[in-house]
Amino acid sequence: MKTFVHRLLTLILLLAAIPFSTAAPTQPRQDPPPEPRRQEPPRPQPPAPPAKSANDYFKDGLAAMKEKQYRTGFNAFYSAIVLAPQYAEAYSNAGYCLRKLKDYKMALEYYDRALQLDPNLAQALEYRAEALAEMGETEKAMESLQRLRKLDKKLAERLEKFLNKPEDITDDSDKW
Repeated sequence: MKTFVHRLLTLILLLAAIPFSTAAPTQPRQDPPPEPRRQEPPRPQPPAPPAKSANDYFKDGLAAMKEKQYRTGFNAFYSAIVLAPQYAEAYSNAGYCLRKLKDYKMALEYYDRALQLDPNLAQALEYRAEALAEMGETEKAMESLQRLRKLDKKLAERLEKFLNKPEDITDDSDKW
């Protein structure tokens, strides 16, 4: 009987070790496919600050000139020119700032461009003549004076005073 009990226990242990399942054999576990990402609607952006216009930069340049901040004034007039390449007055005032910074050759280029855009821009003609006089080109400055007399007598008178006594004229702020 011992053998019988021994065999019965062995059989029970063997049967207990075998898993009983009626399901099909299992495959390796796979994760479910990820859910598609939901895109959030775009968030409203704060409005961009209004961009400056050429006229805004021009006004900034005039304010800088009045404060004798000629580098700042030139930068403002240059910005106006970038936005409005046909802005003759901006070229003229940029030239004025350059002249005050003692960059006479570059100032002449700006005056010349202003006069190309508007041949009757008396202010550019006056400033150009002053730059020529400061460079020692008195004869060319006098030619500009003759032309200026036809355009604007008041500016011509002021230029004539400048050409006769340039050391006496130091404050140009009333021109703007």
